[in-house]
Amino acid sequence: MPRATAQPFKQGETFRPYPHLAELADRWISTVTEDTQGRVWLGGTEGLFVTNGTTVQRLPFDPMDSTAIPGRTIHGSALQGDSLLWLATDNGLCAWRLARHTAWRPAVQGLPRNEPVLHVHLAADGGLWMVVKDAFLRVDPWRGTSVRYALPDRYTDKRIIAITDHPGLGRRLIVTTNALITEFDPATGEFMDYLGSAGETTYLTVPAVVHAGWIWVGSWGEGVRRFKLDHSKAEHFRIRQGNDVLGGYTTSISVKDDSTLWVASEYGILEMDARDGSIRMAHPVVDPMLPQQRAVTNQVLTLHDGGALATTDNGLFVLPASTYPYRLIDFPDDGVSGKTPLWVMSMAEDPRTGTITIGTYDGAGILQQGTGGEWKVIHAPAEIDGTTVRVNNILYGRDGTLWVATRDGPLMMPPGSERMTPLFPGERFWSAGLCEDAKGRLWIGTGGSGVRVWERGTGTMKELKHQVDDDNSLISNAGIWGIAQDTLGRIWITTSEGLSVYDEGKDRFFNFGKDPTERNGFTTSRVYSVVRDSQGSMWVSLPHGGMCRVEVSTEGAFLSHPIDARNGLERERCLRMTIDAQDRLWAVNKGVLMVDTRTGRTRRFDRNDGLLTLPDGEAGILVTRDGRLMVHVDEKPMIQVFRVEDLLREPVAPVIEVLMIRTRSTTYTTDQFGTVERTIPIKESDLPLQIEFAAIDLSHPFAHQFEYRILGADSAWHALGQERNVQFASLEPGNYRVQVRSVRGGRPLENARTIGFTITPPWYKTILARMIGLLLLAGAVLLLFRNRLRTVRREEQRKAAFQKQLAEVEMHALRAQMNPHFLFNSLNSIKYYAMTRTPRETADYLGTFAMLIRRILQNSREDLVSLKDELEALRLYIEIESLRLEHKFDHRIHVAKDIDPEQLRLPPMLVQPYVENAIWHGLMNKEERGSLTVDISTDSEGLRIVIEDDGVGRVKAEEIKNTIAHRERSFGMRITAERMELAAQTLGLGLRSTVEDLVDPNGAPCGTRVVLFIPLMHEAIT
Repeated sequence: MPRATAQPFKQGETFRPYPHLAELADRWISTVTEDTQGRVWLGGTEGLFVTNGTTVQRLPFDPMDSTAIPGRTIHGSALQGDSLLWLATDNGLCAWRLARHTAWRPAVQGLPRNEPVLHVHLAADGGLWMVVKDAFLRVDPWRGTSVRYALPDRYTDKRIIAITDHPGLGRRLIVTTNALITEFDPATGEFMDYLGSAGETTYLTVPAVVHAGWIWVGSWGEGVRRFKLDHSKAEHFRIRQGNDVLGGYTTSISVKDDSTLWVASEYGILEMDARDGSIRMAHPVVDPMLPQQRAVTNQVLTLHDGGALATTDNGLFVLPASTYPYRLIDFPDDGVSGKTPLWVMSMAEDPRTGTITIGTYDGAGILQQGTGGEWKVIHAPAEIDGTTVRVNNILYGRDGTLWVATRDGPLMMPPGSERMTPLFPGERFWSAGLCEDAKGRLWIGTGGSGVRVWERGTGTMKELKHQVDDDNSLISNAGIWGIAQDTLGRIWITTSEGLSVYDEGKDRFFNFGKDPTERNGFTTSRVYSVVRDSQGSMWVSLPHGGMCRVEVSTEGAFLSHPIDARNGLERERCLRMTIDAQDRLWAVNKGVLMVDTRTGRTRRFDRNDGLLTLPDGEAGILVTRDGRLMVHVDEKPMIQVFRVEDLLREPVAPVIEVLMIRTRSTTYTTDQFGTVERTIPIKESDLPLQIEFAAIDLSHPFAHQFEYRILGADSAWHALGQERNVQFASLEPGNYRVQVRSVRGGRPLENARTIGFTITPPWYKTILARMIGLLLLAGAVLLLFRNRLRTVRREEQRKAAFQKQLAEVEMHALRAQMNPHFLFNSLNSIKYYAMTRTPRETADYLGTFAMLIRRILQNSREDLVSLKDELEALRLYIEIESLRLEHKFDHRIHVAKDIDPEQLRLPPMLVQPYVENAIWHGLMNKEERGSLTVDISTDSEGLRIVIEDDGVGRVKAEEIKNTIAHRERSFGMRITAERMELAAQTLGLGLRSTVEDLVDPNGAPCGTRVVLFIPLMHEAIT
């Protein structure tokens, strides 16, 4: 029988809008598809859109452009793998290539190119089905073929609105028409109708869903119907709520999970049990900005992360997934007034049994978990007015005694008891802080009268109070919420005016209040909670000041190690604080804050992590010994319970999508670089560069922060906060790879996306330009060098010419000196000859002398003379000397046959001084007749001239010269040596001479041999 759901529907969490996706507001969305990266593609009457949760992109449509979507209206979509999104448009069939960001319009035989397509379905066997106005087709887009099917004639005025697979029966289909569900067998062309629960053959429908062995279909005003796939059964679930009429306006149905369906209805989005059709929960779809306006839901899509997305006539609404699994504990009422608590102040766990006790400030007061897991209310003692107590704090003693600090004073309940009794009967005072010290004494903080210390057994009590005139007293009597004992046995007391550390053995207080410098206090005056970790460190919480690890020496020296904004933690209102067995601090602060005291790592948990509400700083929080985190759901009578290991596991890493790369003159969109990493060339002149990106996370679009780094340049990541773009004002030319990743809950995710780009320099900074510049610079340097070298060479040439001229002047001067020297000697000979010879002989002598003088004058005008001319002058000179000495010596001049005297050249009068020296010093001093030989030949060094005499030798000649005044006769040899040096400078001739003393076999001197070495110089050399 049709069954009605329980009334009213249980209220679920509200679908929240995407207010920042204004581009989708007021748009009719008819199809919704999620791709493998988590993006959602939305099609409707205004085109195709894609969103990643933070941005919306509208895809281009143009019937004339083969790369664009052909139609404006999108009737349906079907995702094929991670590459194609098939679209049914009002202007034909097309596939959107996800990676290329272009459309593909297959040409299909039997299908007009621009015929409207009303629905598209990708079957499990890979076949593509599409619906047109009066038929439906199986299409092979790759071959361009199709098979057309039509509804039978009995389906008068019926049209197909959707097709889906029939599981388990080969290639059969479930076909939804506007008034009927039918099964279709393509092999036989047979249609088998599904009849309604009363046998009806016509009923209103929306596209059907096949799930859990049933066909589920919504209707326009008639709730939900379901049909067994084998046609054996049909059921009709009418939906109503309150005084509404039976029915239910259902727009769509989709699958949530194995046991649950989403039903979009006029009552919101319903969770329907797929086993019996009952409504589990209703989720309102209400815009908090317009709470009186209810949005009409068109489609519901279950996201791959467990969340849900609803399309409405007022934009997108989302139900975030619970990132971490949790369970809820509902509070019972007090059993008397029917009140349930809404304000949980404290929770505690029995160290022996693990029993959980909860203290509230209203409603039931104290609740305790029974052995079977049920919860019961512990009623107030008879001494307290009313039925409940208002609890500030709860503490379990080491023996299991339950201590409760209330507005009316402290209460206690011994182990095994079920009744609370006042610790101070007949006395009422505000109490909060509780601590059991090592001696078993109970320390109780009050609201205005300091601290009471109650000793068990004796019942004695002492008080610690602030004394105005006593510096060695409690810092304040008011607002004492936290008390703890350190490893030295000192008691730490937090108050509204600061912290007191009490050394009972020395009866001494160390007080630390507000101190902006933090050298001897805190940034705020109020200190709330205090706990001790397993290492003995003491931690305190500061309202609006974060947390601090505090050290106080035995002499009262103060040192604070804050965890606040300086550690990347926002300014926190940390009040209630607890610590677990792994030394992790947990505090409520518009969510839950975790600080790992061992590593310094922090995590924040909020709605994006599954918290139903964001509890305030005074809400109760507890971490049990078995690793459960219990936190109060603000303003609701329930506790939300997580497992700590679930909360601390690595969050799911969404894909980072690059949206846009923008420069001064160019914008690169997703259409241009797609999903494949590629390097984009960017001109240096187009900087600055901006990269925009987003994390594809529709359930928690604002849960992520971002950071970036440049590979190869940055060793650390740079935080961007929630900014979804990074800018570079200037970059040196080169290749860059920038990585972007998201951070959630303070933990970086493994989803780094790399963006590659190349900064290309302007032409004048290119390698070619630099090479050309270097070449030009090198050319300029070379030109300057050549000019300088030419200048230097000219200068050197001028210097060389000057030196040459100078040398020539010196040469001519030497020759000028040489000629008078020779003439002087010759004139002496003529004088001697005239006095001793006949006139005829004297005349012959003078004739020969005249010929010699003429030859000398001719030769002295040239730097170089021919060997022939030089030998002719030398022959005349030897003959004159022979005549003068009365033929006292024989002489011979021999020239080798291979020498052409007319071609070879040498400096003039170079040989004569050596011949003169041989005659005057060697042969003239010899008593016997002598001989003189001049032998001219060539060797490897050039011209070799040997002047050899058999005179007295150089030693004997020197002895004779020393006895008479004949020193001037060596003047010609000195001049010749200087001429040889000048010839080397002016003519570049390497002239040299050697002198060898000749001896006979007995070792006696027998003459001198002079060898001249002259480079070969021919007529062409000047």
